[in-house]
Amino acid sequence: IWNQAGTQTTGTVPVTIGGTVSGSGSATWTGAVSSDWNTAGNWSGNAVPGSGDTAVIPGATPNDPVLSNAVLSNETIVVDQVGQQPGNTLDLNGVTLGAGSMLDTRNPSGNSQDVASINLGGTVTIDAGATVVTSGAGLYQGLNATGADAVLVNDGTIDNTAVSFGNGGTVVNNGGFAN
Repeated sequence: IWNQAGTQTTGTVPVTIGGTVSGSGSATWTGAVSSDWNTAGNWSGNAVPGSGDTAVIPGATPNDPVLSNAVLSNETIVVDQVGQQPGNTLDLNGVTLGAGSMLDTRNPSGNSQDVASINLGGTVTIDAGATVVTSGAGLYQGLNATGADAVLVNDGTIDNTAVSFGNGGTVVNNGGFAN
């Protein structure tokens, strides 16, 4: 072991192994424990996805995921609702999609009942280099500002997305590209 002064010494180094997929994998939401995104027991393999990982959110889980006060970096979230009833949601509260991140809720089946809503609360930021893609049509699809405090700041790309703002007081800052 080398200390800060560059002198070799002996001792121990504490190591903590976290419950992340470790930057190169995929984790599937089970919602078995709660709605808390950061609870390892809610994910396949008992591991919360982290930077470089893909988080898959299927329909028909006991609890819909809620991600709060987080900054994602180079992560992909795939909301896969094929064959599910409308009303499945992903709640993002005070979340920043950092560069390299993608939120993908495209509808692979073409059925308008198969796509989840992404509910926004607090300030949700899409940084430059981040992308949100949905199928963008229908009542149960797209980004929905659910609280009076919801603010969407887009410096990235929003592609083919329906954006619904209600409850008054909702602000949209669109410095990025929206298609």
